[in-house]
Amino acid sequence: MIVDKIEHLPQYQLFRADELDFILDFCRKAVEEDTEEGRADFYGGGLYALVQIYDTRKREESVMEAHREYLDLQYIAEGEEYFYIHETSECKVKEDMTPEKDVIFLECGEPDVRVKAKKGMFVLLFPQDSHMPCIQTGRKEKVKKIVFKIRIKDRNQE
Repeated sequence: MIVDKIEHLPQYQLFRADELDFILDFCRKAVEEDTEEGRADFYGGGLYALVQIYDTRKREESVMEAHREYLDLQYIAEGEEYFYIHETSECKVKEDMTPEKDVIFLECGEPDVRVKAKKGMFVLLFPQDSHMPCIQTGRKEKVKKIVFKIRIKDRNQE
């Protein structure tokens, strides 16, 4: 897991220059323009962005999830929320939606980490990072988030 401000993303050297440009430009446009909910593909699904607008919810209304095929880079364009994180190997599978959808719902003990993500920050989640995003930081709040899905297989072939 990596938690940081979006302007620091280039220092991690995780993406090719064209991928990094796509991510940073998309984040900038999401803040500057009235971007609607939906999906934007880059490289035919190996990297894509999902724009989400929602109200945060209580922790007890949520469930842990993890992904096998894609990394999650979740960027907060507006608002703030908590992420609860737990080591995936220590969780019990509740529902496995793979291979149709790259999501596994899990039952975990108390989270290892709680992260407060604010406007301008990102949380990069790997397969070992089961996560519960979208959680209230005290009260229900509208959040605009861009979730970038980055196929892991494509990372390993470069």
